[in-house]
Amino acid sequence: NGWSKKMESKLVQAGMNLRASEFAAICLAVMLFCMFFLFLISGGKVYMGVLGLGVGYIVPLLIVKRKIYLRRKKFNEQIADALVLISSSLRSGYSFMQAIEMVGREMHPPISEEFYRVLREINLGVTTDEAMNHMAERINSVDLDLVVTAVLIQRQIGGNLTEILDNIANTIRDRVKIAGHIKTLTAQGRMSGII
Repeated sequence: NGWSKKMESKLVQAGMNLRASEFAAICLAVMLFCMFFLFLISGGKVYMGVLGLGVGYIVPLLIVKRKIYLRRKKFNEQIADALVLISSSLRSGYSFMQAIEMVGREMHPPISEEFYRVLREINLGVTTDEAMNHMAERINSVDLDLVVTAVLIQRQIGGNLTEILDNIANTIRDRVKIAGHIKTLTAQGRMSGII
């Protein structure tokens, strides 16, 4: 149904090797545990048991959301290096598929897992364009969308892919540097706001 499809895509984004039914069972177990725990420590108050059900439902969802955020953040930190590796591989005479395999082999998760998944999909008969789009949907990152769009356009109309990837890598690095600089400059204001 709709919930399980949506949940499975979230679990894939989070890098969790679970089916939606397994996650639902975990949610149910956590809900029951929280319900009994709060019911017992409150001295048998029913409303605390109900509160426990709510907490038990929300906590696993928050964990999945947090894992998605951390995985996307890590992926975005790795993407510039992956682009440099791909463009270096292409310059050395490797094909685009071999360059993707190199990223899967040489780099750490989550980017290595995602590029290996692209390779597996292509080996199973999915077109390169579709496999790249699937990765962009899974990660849901602005940087990756830029890369995928550039690669797909280059595949359709031609051009120097190594140069394109180098330019995108430089753009991403500059943006990360500027974002870090802005974060540093606004840290005091944000802390004051929190206080």
